[in-house]
Amino acid sequence: MISVSKLLCGLDAESDGLRYDAAAESEKSQISSDRQQRPVVVWNATRRCNLSCQHCYAAAETEPASGELTTAEAKGLIRELADYGVPVLLFSGGEPTMREDLAELVKYAADRDIRPVLSTNGTLLTQDRARELQRAGLAYVGVSVDGRREVNDAFRGADGAFDAAVDGIEACLSVGLKTGLRYTITEQTAPDMDAVIELLADVGVDRFCFYHLAYGGRGADITDADLDPAAKRAAVRRLCELTLEYHSRGEEIETLLVGNYADAAYLVEFARERFSEAHARRVYRYLAQNGGDPAGERVADIDYPGMFISRSSGRGTVSVTCVTARSARSGRTTLTHCWSFSELGAVICPENARSVAIRGYAGARPDFAPSQQQVIWRHRILSVISPRRKCAGTCQTSSTPARSRHCGLI
Repeated sequence: MISVSKLLCGLDAESDGLRYDAAAESEKSQISSDRQQRPVVVWNATRRCNLSCQHCYAAAETEPASGELTTAEAKGLIRELADYGVPVLLFSGGEPTMREDLAELVKYAADRDIRPVLSTNGTLLTQDRARELQRAGLAYVGVSVDGRREVNDAFRGADGAFDAAVDGIEACLSVGLKTGLRYTITEQTAPDMDAVIELLADVGVDRFCFYHLAYGGRGADITDADLDPAAKRAAVRRLCELTLEYHSRGEEIETLLVGNYADAAYLVEFARERFSEAHARRVYRYLAQNGGDPAGERVADIDYPGMFISRSSGRGTVSVTCVTARSARSGRTTLTHCWSFSELGAVICPENARSVAIRGYAGARPDFAPSQQQVIWRHRILSVISPRRKCAGTCQTSSTPARSRHCGLI
């Protein structure tokens, strides 16, 4: 996430320490006083959803998927994450509020010093459900609204979704839950940005996260709805201008951009144009401290079947049975290879591997030296864990994580 309000307006936020190692500069209570050392984990707690959104990266369905974690298994996962020191667990989906044990799992995470937060379409959040989650220790709710009523309902495949989401937002705010907006920018939704911010700011929302379209799940079927580069720059510029306008009126809304780190360079140029070279350098320093796209390093995704740290090793490895390696000597394929939890998203090539397949995507390594162990692909964890999803792009190989390129899935 790139905080537009922090970089342009200097707005303090509870994530300043975690994101920019700037806790000492902030007057707000911090999630962490130190820059992030362990990943924020997004858990797609279920594949089930009551809506059918055009852009759903999880390709959610109306029924639970086979293999979803039970309450006991989910608690085991949360214990492992707590032992590793994960600072934040984001319950996502599908629609996580369709899990009847959600409040129980939220409390379980909170009791283990993990900050539990929720990503939801908001349509099932009554005041009673919001109060239950608030009492369980939920720290934040991000509700997805994509455009004004007609646009949102068409985008999300259900009449009444907009009104139900706004009702859910109001229910959360009424019980004291910090609540923000999640908004995906496409050709259909971009023109409604101003109106949706105005409406929800009047309701009491003060945090607005704007997401670029993710080319995963059903999002891969609507790539033609994505903005072209010029329109994306115009949308980002408009968000910058709206942020400045609200702050100039004394309304200190928090605004963030998510999903395209090319936005970082644009913000530096915007600060140089609108303010000064000194301001642009300050923006650049914060962005450099943040470290760029966090996928696979500071943000990890666990799909609905879950992910478990191997109990057979004290070194914090995770068994990934969907990674296969074909031996250069015997030609046999094995499913016994692991990647380090401390290198989330990095698949480690064993010495005798000639090729590796990751859930339907295979790549030969003609340049592979059998005597070496190399990181061959950095993937967002979602592409490694999911049993039904294929890589959406072409990955490059590299001997060092820093030089590898993400595959483009989510």
